[in-house]
This record gives sequence, C-alpha cells and structure tokens, in this order.
Amino acid sequence: EIDEINYRDHCLIIVGNGGKADEVLAKRRLEAGGRLAHFLTQTDDPRVTFSASADCLDYDIFTWQPPKRGMGISSFARKLQGKPRTFWTKTGPDGIELSENHHLTIRYGISGKPRHVTLTDETGTILVEMSGHVVVDADVLIAETLQVEVHNTELNAFGTFSWRFVRLALLFQLLWQIAKFSLSINFELRAAQTEDSGGVPWFRNLLAALNWGLTGNIICCEMTSLAFAGTRATINTHAVGSLAATVAIMAVSPLQLSEFVLCVVGCMAMIVVSLPVHYYNTIGVNPNRRLLPHLLWTIAQITGTVGCFLLFGLIAQVYATLLANGQSLAATFFLPFGTASCETGMVIFTRLVYNRFVHSNKIDPEGPLVGDQLYIPAACLIMSAHAFAEGCRLTATLSGVIQSGGWNWIPTSVLSLALNFSARLGWSRFMLIQLSKKLCGGPKAMAIFAPTGWSKFHDELKIYAGYFRFTAIISLFVARLVSYGAVQAEDPKFPSFNFSALWVLIFLLVGEVIEDEVVTRELLPVNPAGPGLLKVNANGDNADPAQLISLEHLPNVQQGDPWRMFELEKSGKLSTKRTSTLESLPSVADLPTPVQSITSAATTCVPQKVVSLGSSETDA
Repeated sequence: EIDEINYRDHCLIIVGNGGKADEVLAKRRLEAGGRLAHFLTQTDDPRVTFSASADCLDYDIFTWQPPKRGMGISSFARKLQGKPRTFWTKTGPDGIELSENHHLTIRYGISGKPRHVTLTDETGTILVEMSGHVVVDADVLIAETLQVEVHNTELNAFGTFSWRFVRLALLFQLLWQIAKFSLSINFELRAAQTEDSGGVPWFRNLLAALNWGLTGNIICCEMTSLAFAGTRATINTHAVGSLAATVAIMAVSPLQLSEFVLCVVGCMAMIVVSLPVHYYNTIGVNPNRRLLPHLLWTIAQITGTVGCFLLFGLIAQVYATLLANGQSLAATFFLPFGTASCETGMVIFTRLVYNRFVHSNKIDPEGPLVGDQLYIPAACLIMSAHAFAEGCRLTATLSGVIQSGGWNWIPTSVLSLALNFSARLGWSRFMLIQLSKKLCGGPKAMAIFAPTGWSKFHDELKIYAGYFRFTAIISLFVARLVSYGAVQAEDPKFPSFNFSALWVLIFLLVGEVIEDEVVTRELLPVNPAGPGLLKVNANGDNADPAQLISLEHLPNVQQGDPWRMFELEKSGKLSTKRTSTLESLPSVADLPTPVQSITSAATTCVPQKVVSLGSSETDA
C-alpha cells in the first residue's frame, strides 16, 4: 500500500506562484535530499483545476512521467540550480512554467488529499503526469512547518556536487599546491647545500601530513564516518582523525616513503583511531544501529577507495616500466584499456557491495543500517573510480613524457579520449550487450551489462571529479617557474620540464572540457534503450539505486507489457494501436512476484507501466 509517507518520499510537488513561501519550502526539501517538482502558476489560476477520479479514489496509484527536456526549465527552478534533464539524468528540481495553452489537473488520492498532477496541452495530450505529496498555494506557515524529510533514504536523489563549491575547491587546491611545491623546492635546495646530508629530511613528511590533512583526510573522514556510524563526522571526529594521520605520517619519516604511500598511511591511521571514537559518541543518536552491517559496508568502502587508489598506482607503475623497456606500443594500449577496464570494474563493484551490504539491510528490519549512504559514501566510491583512473592516465603519461621528451603520448591520449566518449555516451556498453547476446542470449547480456543508476551516476560525476587532477600539475609548473624563473626549454629547470610535457597538460585539459561539453549537451547521439532494459527492471523496486527507470503502479493493468509515453491517447488512456513488445517481455504469469507488491488488495493488477526511456527506443 502506498501511504502518505511513500508519496512524500517519492516527490514533493509544489503548485504556486514562485513566491517566498514556495522558495522556502523548496529549499527545505532540497536540503533534505528529496526530489522536488514545481509548477509555476498564478494566484487563482483558471488553468489549474481539481478532480476526483474513480481510479485515484479507489486505488493507491503512482504515476511518473516527468517533464521532457524540450519543455525547458522555469525561472523558479533555475534559481534552485535546476537544469533540463538529459537522456538519462536530471540535476536539480523539475520546474515547469504553465503557458497559456497548458492545463494542470490536480487529482485527489484515496486519502482525500491531492496526490497526482497531470499537465496537458490544448489538444488534451498529456505532457507531464506525476504523483507525490502535492502542495497548492503554500503560505509561509506551511512552508516552514511541512514535513519534507525523506523517510526511506534510498529514495533520496543521489548526492552530487555544486559547481560553485567545486570551483572554490579547485581554487583552494591550486593555491595550496603552489605553496606546498614552492616550500618543497626551497627545502630541498637548502638541504642539498648543507653539509649534513645523512639527516632525515623531516620536512617531506611534514608537508605530506599537511597536504593530507587539508585535502584527502577530510573526505575520507566524512565517507567512512557516515558508513561506519550512520552519522556524519563532527568537528571533533575530524580533529582526532587529522591528529592520528599526522602522527602516523611523521612517525614513518625515517623510512623515507613516497607521498603516494604516505597518503595510505595517513588514511589507515585516521580510520583506526577516529571511527571507533565516532561510533561510540553516536550510540545515543542511533540506538537501533547494528555494528556488523556497518562494519561490512565500511570494509567495502575502504576496499573501493583505498584499494582503488593502490590499484591505479600499480597500473601507472606497469605503464612506466613498459616505456622504460622500450615497449611503447604495448604501453600505448595498456594504459587506456587498463584504466578503463578497472574503472568500469569499480562501478560494478559499487553496485554489488551496495546491494549486498546496504540495500538488503534497508529492506531487512532485523539488520538495520542507518544513515543516508547515497549522500557521501556511495558518491565517494563512484567518484574515486573516475578520479583515480583519470589521475593515473595523467600522471603516467606525464611521467613518461618528462623522462623521454617524445611524442608517444599522442596516440595514448587520443585513444583514451575516444574510449571516454564511447563509454559516457553508452556505446561501449551497447557493443558489449550486442556481443554478449550472441554468446549467452539477451536476458543474460542485459543482466550483466544493462545500464544502471550507478553507471549513469558515474557518468555524471565525471563532470565534477575530472578537473582536480590538473591542479597538482599546474601548481608544480607554477612553483618551478616561481622558484627557478624563466629558463630555456633545454634547461632541466624549465617549468614544465620540456615542451612535450606542457602540451600533454594542454591537450588533456582541453580534451576534458570538450568531452564534458559534448556529453552534457548531448551533441553526439546517446545509446538508445529498448525493451531489453524494460524487461530487466519489470520486477524492480523504485527504491533500488541500481534501477535506472521508475515503475508506475496503476489499477487493472493485466498485461505484462510496459508502455511508453507516446502510446497514450488524448484522454490519457492506453491506445489500442500502441506498439506491442509483448513477445520480448514476460507475461504476468511468468513474473515471480508482483512489482513492489504495493497494489490494493481489491484488485489483482500487476503494475507494469514504466517511464518513457527517451525519444529513441530500439531493441537493446
């Protein structure tokens, strides 16, 4: 049964004039992490009517046909960082401004409260159809007191990042890294001039400890604290973690470890010391929390981040070894394909461990795992896969160019860019599906390679996580320029070591910008989806982050044939001439259980209607 909490969890739908009350309510909802849709109307708008249809009053139904990209985004939603949806994803709230020929119908649910909205044009064609907690013409009191929290945290939107804060973080990183490299060069020059060359250069570990405390330690502390305790890290938790990491890094100074290894040392020290303290301090906050589910999820979190860091470090080392041995052709193919394979593998790893350790425990009342794990921990797993892969490509390529000064990096970089385009637009996955269908059949191929919420979230996070790797390289070049001055390209003190290394930085940075623009604006065609994806998710769960589509729940739907938005008649009913995919989809009798099992006991319907997958649908 769909109750009031379920509707509010799925979406808060605001119908209003976009005034102060609407803005307050919308911001509260977004801060709570829930989905939001806003329909911009006028006071006492004649285009808005209320209806009490039999289906809505007799059955708990759920419809989900959000606005298409061509409808644009309202001025109200743009103020809240809303953007038009792409083929697969949506950033920020939905926002529609009613035009003169639009008509918005608000339908009451079985509880007698408004639960469903339908937007039609002058011909009666349905443009938008959504269900959720509907608020019409909210006043300030309602805006400030209405419950906007999401009870089932798995129905929260995926945690992402704002460009405002990404830019600030990039600026901070750039300034700090310039200062760090400048200090390092100065300390190294002074140490080389001293007579006591056998002393331990303590400044290396001190700078490494400061760098870790100001950068990696913050996000690692946040993600592991939320994973292990279900509660975000406090200032005290960060302080304890930073202190433990600093002590550990300084303690291993005599070993003269590289900064790559020192990051791992600092991270593990932070985890061992701060997590038990944080867990103990939050016992009163989450009394029903169980240790084992959180411990297993935290171990998976560490494996997918720290382990991923080590894995890509190994790939970079193998690439450097191949170049050193003169095997440039093998190195050219190894780096792009090795990093791409491992990156894809880490996304699959995230889906598997989240489903095993989080999603299953959210369903099982006997094994509660508390906290919104989609907000930071899951996002960090996905972000790590891309950030480390891109960092590996850049550092491995740059190190090889610095040593050789040649131009062998060009085919490697071009191949990496082409693979990124293919992967982010879905064509790599499409080819894998087509190949697998020939080998093991369509159902098995779709079960393994079908796009998921995780894979599309990974594509989205690439926009935010792809630029941080450039700050360290730019900072190094700037610090060398400040320390050594402008010298000839043949001089070992040249800021970028050689011209070829400078062109590596320029090419990869420009390539990253072009790649993001092409993908986000969809300037090249996106891999279409089709009945195969519908079949994979025909028995799914809207709260499962891996499920890429949303299932609707309607009364008296007897066939196991998902339909598309364009198959509606003007009245909103299914067309009798609609395209059938019944042969490629399971019948109702073949389905093991009803979808989500939330239909009314008075009907034998099996909810099978799903959202439109886009303007182009072919058999995948």
